[in-house]
Amino acid sequence: MKKFLFSLAILCATAGLSFGQTTVFSDSWADGGLDNGADASDIPWYTSTASNAIEVTTGSMGLVTGTSGRGIHGLFDIQDLNAGDSLTLTFTFSSPATLGDNRSNALRVGIFNSLGRTDLGSNQSLSSSNPNPLFDGLPGYMAVYDIATGEENISIYEHDVTATLGRFMSTTSEFTSLESGGDAYVFTSDTEFVVELTVTRSADQEVNVSSTLSSGGNVLSTFSTSDSVDAQTSFDMLGIQVGSNTFGSSNAADTEDNGLTFSNIMLVSSGGSSDSWAGYPIVNEVGDVDTDTWLGWINVIEDPWIYIYALSGWIYCPEENVGESGGWGYLPK
Repeated sequence: MKKFLFSLAILCATAGLSFGQTTVFSDSWADGGLDNGADASDIPWYTSTASNAIEVTTGSMGLVTGTSGRGIHGLFDIQDLNAGDSLTLTFTFSSPATLGDNRSNALRVGIFNSLGRTDLGSNQSLSSSNPNPLFDGLPGYMAVYDIATGEENISIYEHDVTATLGRFMSTTSEFTSLESGGDAYVFTSDTEFVVELTVTRSADQEVNVSSTLSSGGNVLSTFSTSDSVDAQTSFDMLGIQVGSNTFGSSNAADTEDNGLTFSNIMLVSSGGSSDSWAGYPIVNEVGDVDTDTWLGWINVIEDPWIYIYALSGWIYCPEENVGESGGWGYLPK
């Protein structure tokens, strides 16, 4: 890459540029429990519908559904997204032998803000089968998958914080549809799948929500959309819901063919919001920074070389100037 060296010294405060990823949790139920126990990577899990919606053994957790529509939720440490930050939930699970037919909006995964309601984690048998106000008004997003409809797609929803139905993810009536799309896909029995749900704060008042379905290392479908009306940027709760007659033939715990079996659920945070240049946040992974009226938009991916878009060129910000402020410059004709 050719750099044009200007005789320009900028006195500025710099910070190293690095875009890392942090695993918030990665639960594979190594300790065989639903609580936040001996496994340092786990989180606590609770039922969102009925007490027999969940089962656990060493190395896996089951969402017991079969003929019933049921859901579960988990709680984790609060994650706040600044510009450029992302959260990616990854659900790795196996389908049962029996799959339903023509089941729209059948598989739902979401990420939410619990609003600090400790009762959402008070026991393992919390239920929204009957209206429960604890589930009202929780900000967040949900990705929804059809099963064997012939017109399968991925739908992205935002939770309606004004709704008072108390049913959480067991109905889409509490949600506002943002958009749908993606390639057609097919769920097959006794197969491992991976669903990802990613929320990225793309701007101060905008987030991008995307979801991807994969199997055997191949992407089957992916879709994303943006929310700039009432963007949600803080999360500490996830939910999973399956409609009735979708996965399995039995709704009894500890029986064969009774629902989805999760081998891992993981949350990873990434992005550059914690990284800054001269006190300005780095807003994306290519290193763009908005310094407003000072230098305008710049790129610091090769710091201490910085690219100033207004000048269409590179300048050098020497390390010995760290800690100073202000700036001056000399440009040849």
